[in-house]
Amino acid sequence: MSPLSSLFASRLRQFPSLVNCCTLDWFSEWPEEALLGVGKGSIQESEQELGIEDQEVQRKLITMFKNIHKSVEQYSLRYYSELRRYTYVTPTSYLELLSLYKQILQQKRQELTRQVERLRGGLDKLNGANTAVEEMKITLTDMQPKLEKASIETQQMMESLSIDKQEASVQQKQVPILI
Repeated sequence: MSPLSSLFASRLRQFPSLVNCCTLDWFSEWPEEALLGVGKGSIQESEQELGIEDQEVQRKLITMFKNIHKSVEQYSLRYYSELRRYTYVTPTSYLELLSLYKQILQQKRQELTRQVERLRGGLDKLNGANTAVEEMKITLTDMQPKLEKASIETQQMMESLSIDKQEASVQQKQVPILI
């Protein structure tokens, strides 16, 4: 609920416990040093699981997070000046940015790991197929003389069968057909 809207005032009248039992936290902008400090603590806290041990990379990431947060603050002011609508950029938004980065980085690393495993599996299968093809080539070259011999024998058998067939047709013409 925005404290600037009229809906907030009507809800306070409808639900008095909002005033009696709640604490309102008013957030102001964090200075750049605070953004850098929180970002550094968040990244260093999980540098092992994120795999970001390089200090220079960490510094660049933290600076990038700070710049993103500050640019969103500037754009929210521009949004208000152009459209007269409030958007709130709070320190919680900055913490959400940091946690979202961690989640996305872990997801992408898992996806990349799965893709690498699939690629390795495919390459292993291709290597296995290449090995099988090489073995078949060796077997084929070993069997080539046997295949040539078998084809010669087949050719000779076909010639002898054609001769036998001719003789059988001559004899069939000579034998009278009995009906």
